[in-house]
Amino acid sequence: MEIQELIQKLHDDRLGIRAKQTELMANMEANIDGTESGEDKAKWEELDKAFVEKGERIDQLLTLKENDKQLDEQRRRYETVIKDPKVVETGEHTLNERIRNWLRAGLPDAEVWAPKTLQIRFDSLAARPNKNGVLEYHDLTKAVTTAGGFTVPTGFVNTLQEHLIENNGVRRTNAQVFTTNTGEAILVPKTTSHGVATLVAEAGAFLESDVAFGQASMAAYKFGKLDQISTELITDSAVDLTGYLARAAGLAIGVSTSAYNVTGTGTAQPEGIANAPTAGKTGAVGQTLTVIANDLIDLYHSVVSGYRARGFWVMNDLTAAFIRKIRDDTGGTGLGNFIWQPGLQAGAPDTIFGRPVVTDPNVAAMAANTYSIAFGDFSAYFAFRDVNTVNFDRSDDFAFSTGLVTYRTSLRTDSKQLINGAAGAVKFYRNSAT
Repeated sequence: MEIQELIQKLHDDRLGIRAKQTELMANMEANIDGTESGEDKAKWEELDKAFVEKGERIDQLLTLKENDKQLDEQRRRYETVIKDPKVVETGEHTLNERIRNWLRAGLPDAEVWAPKTLQIRFDSLAARPNKNGVLEYHDLTKAVTTAGGFTVPTGFVNTLQEHLIENNGVRRTNAQVFTTNTGEAILVPKTTSHGVATLVAEAGAFLESDVAFGQASMAAYKFGKLDQISTELITDSAVDLTGYLARAAGLAIGVSTSAYNVTGTGTAQPEGIANAPTAGKTGAVGQTLTVIANDLIDLYHSVVSGYRARGFWVMNDLTAAFIRKIRDDTGGTGLGNFIWQPGLQAGAPDTIFGRPVVTDPNVAAMAANTYSIAFGDFSAYFAFRDVNTVNFDRSDDFAFSTGLVTYRTSLRTDSKQLINGAAGAVKFYRNSAT
């Protein structure tokens, strides 16, 4: 089944599940004593779990489809640059074959895919043929003196990034991303106050009211991990080695950075969205573990309309599960429409008041005095700075005596708030103190 067809089927399944939930809720409310049976409750939880799982699968497929488009375009451009017009190739390696050849580079009988008898230099990379006339790609770094630093194929890096983003909720908002080639600190402009227009009489003087700008300095903090794989596993073509490494590395980097992207202080570490948050709505007494529909409406309208129109909701999964059960009380308390709505089209995100919802496990769960729900325009509020992309390097020598090949994954990155405060682009729901 094609990806598009699978997405449509999953979307149709979610709509069907939502209809079953609505019917089940109506039956539960029709009970004379107003209580839920254990069977009804278990059925609701089963439907809710299936609804979430199918939504997550749709998100994964959409990301995969978009990456496939990027890979095809990048491969076409790359091959146009390196192809030797005098070489006629027979056969075409698949992307997985190319990546596996890169992973095996330096081992007996390994090949790195590329036309033969070609030497090039591209940015910081050099290519040179080995004794068999097959190109080997090496990173030009100060410390590398062995043949361990082969250049990872672009498609593999994209897969790493895909899994990184899957495990970093804030990166799935519309926050800005600045990508630089080097790691020195950069200054990012931010607005600290807006100018004010005034009524001017005929022939009267205009009053100066300038927009005030500031600067946020963004560093490049390094996050990384090591993986070691036996040479036997690398050469076993039956193992989905590339998929494993991409998931493991992307998950590790994504989980590590995502914590700082939410709770980081900005001092010797990235700054998070919840550092010195601005409350747009505080729950009434007794709402230490809850939120009501009217609170979400107040939070929504606490953000000015320009930011609100581009807003994202960000919360953890427990809070999302609670909000998914809230109704708008049309027709009475506990009745009416769910304020959480599934996407109306295949691939569209779930929404609250028409704006997309993103979950991130690092956002605080609802508790006394916690800032548990964020809403607003993250493109104005928050920025990421990445140095190049995810780096993935290999070494045959690091664990040579044990027959292991070592893979090192790293990302240099930072994050910073841009507009906060009373006129901020993102505001939070704060649970009551008691």
